[in-house]
Amino acid sequence: MNLCMFDFPINSCILLPSKTGFYYKFSGRNVFIRCIPLTGKNTFSYSNKDDLSNNEVKVNISAISNKNKNAPVKSFFLSNQDGIYNGGFIEPKKFTRMQIYFEIDSIQLIKEENELKNIKLWIASLLHDFIDLYRLHTNETDVVRPKLNDSSVIEILCADKYKFEPDIIEGNFKMVHRIFNWDNNTKAGHIKKPVTSEIIHVFASDLKTGLRPKIYQKLLLDAREQSLHREDHALSIVITEIAFETSLKEFLYDFCSITGKQELVVGKGKNRKTQKYTEAIEDSNVSDALDIVYNIFGENFKGTKEYNDWHSHTYYKRNEIVHKGKLKADGNDAKKAFIATTIFIDFIRSKFVNLLPNKENNK
Repeated sequence: MNLCMFDFPINSCILLPSKTGFYYKFSGRNVFIRCIPLTGKNTFSYSNKDDLSNNEVKVNISAISNKNKNAPVKSFFLSNQDGIYNGGFIEPKKFTRMQIYFEIDSIQLIKEENELKNIKLWIASLLHDFIDLYRLHTNETDVVRPKLNDSSVIEILCADKYKFEPDIIEGNFKMVHRIFNWDNNTKAGHIKKPVTSEIIHVFASDLKTGLRPKIYQKLLLDAREQSLHREDHALSIVITEIAFETSLKEFLYDFCSITGKQELVVGKGKNRKTQKYTEAIEDSNVSDALDIVYNIFGENFKGTKEYNDWHSHTYYKRNEIVHKGKLKADGNDAKKAFIATTIFIDFIRSKFVNLLPNKENNK
C-alpha cells in the first residue's frame, strides 16, 4: 500500500484554516482533505503593457470589511494622456490549494493511463461533493463547483512509509507524477472563431425587437454548463428535463394568449374533459401537458423518433436519477439528453407555429 496525495489549485476561495483537515470515508475509501487559502492576482491591461505600474497615476479602490478596515479590491493604473483610457487594473485573486490524501494499492497505478484516469474521476467526484457540502453550510455564493482539469498543474506525491489515521498523517512523500493541463481546449476566447455576419444580424434583430430568452432556454443553457464546465452530468440531465417540461407550459400559455383560447381539453379517452386553460396548464405534470398538446394537434406523436429519443435519453434517465438514486452519468449521457430534448422541443414548437394565425413565429 502507498499513501497518495493530489495537490492542486482551484479558483474558489475556501477560507478554512490551513491547519484544519477533514478525515472521513468516501466511496469506501478513507480520505483526508486540507484547504490552503492563498492570494494571487489578475492583471488586465488596455495598453498591452506587462508592467502596469509604469503608468503615471494609480487609484486604489477599496471595500470596507466587517471590521471597518479598508480591503484592497482593485488598483487602477491610468496614463495622464487625454482621451481614451489606456491603462489597466490589477485585482487580488484569492484561490485555494487543495491537498487530498488517500491510499492506493501501488504507485504503478499512477503511471498507468487508464488507472490514473479512474483515480482522477474519483477525485473529481470527491471534490464536487466536498464543495457542495461546504456551500450548503456556508452559503458562500462565490464558491463554485470546480473542474479538476481547470487546475493548470496537479502534483501527485506518494509515500511507502507512512501513518494515515484521523489524528496523524505523515510519510516520506516523493513526487511521482506532475500533470500540466495545457492541452485542454480553453473557453476563454483564444481559439474561438469570430461570430458570423448571419448570427450578428439575427442577434441584433432580437435585441431591437426586445426579445429575451425564455425560462426554458435559460434552463437549457444551464444544463450545458453543468455538463461541459462543471462535469455534473446527472444534474445536467435533470435540468434538461425540467427545461422540457417548462417549454411545454410556456408553449401552451403563449398559444392560448395569441389565439384567445380560454379552455383546453385535458386527459384522454373516457377521462377527457374541458378545463379553464390556466387551471389545465398549472395543474398538469409532464404527461398531462403532453396529452393537452396531443388534443390541440389532433394527433398522438408517441412513437415518433423525436418522442422516443426524448423519452429514453432524457425522461427515463431523469427518473432514474431523481426517483431511483442512480446518479452515475457521463458526458455522453448528458449530450444525448440535451440533443434529444432540443430536437423534441423544436418538433413540438413547429407544430404550434403552424396553428398560429399567419404562422406567427412565437419564439
